Amino acid sequence: EQKEAVECIQRNGKKQESLVKDILDIYKFSLGKINLSKKEISLSNLLTNVVNDLKFILDEKGVSIVTEVKTKTSSTIICDDRRIEQVLSNLIKNSIDFVPWKEGRILLKVEELEEDKKEEFKAAYINKKDLLFTVKDNGEGIPEDKIDSLFEKFYQVDVMASRKYGGTGLGLAIC
Repeated sequence: EQKEAVECIQRNGKKQESLVKDILDIYKFSLGKINLSKKEISLSNLLTNVVNDLKFILDEKGVSIVTEVKTKTSSTIICDDRRIEQVLSNLIKNSIDFVPWKEGRILLKVEELEEDKKEEFKAAYINKKDLLFTVKDNGEGIPEDKIDSLFEKFYQVDVMASRKYGGTGLGLAIC
C-alpha cells in the first residue's frame, strides 16, 4: 500500500511539474522570449524518443503508433530536439485521448516539404531541407467550427471532453 501511495505521489508530482513547465512555456512564448537550443540530431532517434516516452500511455489504451520517414537527404537534422519532442508529444497525447480504445491508430510521419507546398505553410525561412511533421489518427476528428480556436490557450473543443480527458488546454497552444 505504501509503495502504491508513493507511486501515486510521484505521478501527481510529475503532472504538477509538467503543468508548471507548460505555463512557463506559454508565458515565454507570449513575451517572445523562447530560446531555442539547436544542434544536429538523428531524426530516427528523435522519433524513437517521442514514441518511447509515450509507450506506457499507448500500451495502456491499446493504441498503435507507426512512424514513417520519407526524406531523400541526410538522416540528421538541426533543431531544438527538446522543443520538437514537446510538440510531437503534445500532438500524439491529444490523438491518444480521442482515438478508439484498443483500435486506435496513430501515424507519425516526416517528409520533405515539397517546393509547391512551402508557400502553403508560410515558412518564414525556407532552406533546402524543410521537413513536414504530421500526426494523423483514426479518431472522430474536430468539428469544422472549432478548428480556428484549437491552438488558443486554455481552449477545449468540448468542455465535457476536458473533464473526461483532464487536459489543461495548453498542449496545443504550445504546439
